[in-house]
Amino acid sequence: DEDYLKLKVIASFLPALPQNVRLDPH
Repeated sequence: DEDYLKLKVIASFLPALPQNVRLDPH
C-alpha cells in the first residue's frame, strides 16, 4: 500500500526531528 509506505517513511523521519531541533538553536 502506498499510504503504508508513506507512513513508514514518515515514522522513520519523525524520531530524527527532535535531534535536529536540539542541534538547531531555533
